[in-house]
Amino acid sequence: MTTKSKFKDEGLASGSFHWYRVRARGTAGNSPWSDPARAMAR
Repeated sequence: MTTKSKFKDEGLASGSFHWYRVRARGTAGNSPWSDPARAMAR
């Protein structure tokens, strides 16, 4: 969990693919999960 608008996933093998989803957390509760996004590690 992070309070930032950016996230750096470290320690991944270069060229490997990973899927991510995010959601907001606030006083009214949690938002729905985002659509999945695929990213390749560099």
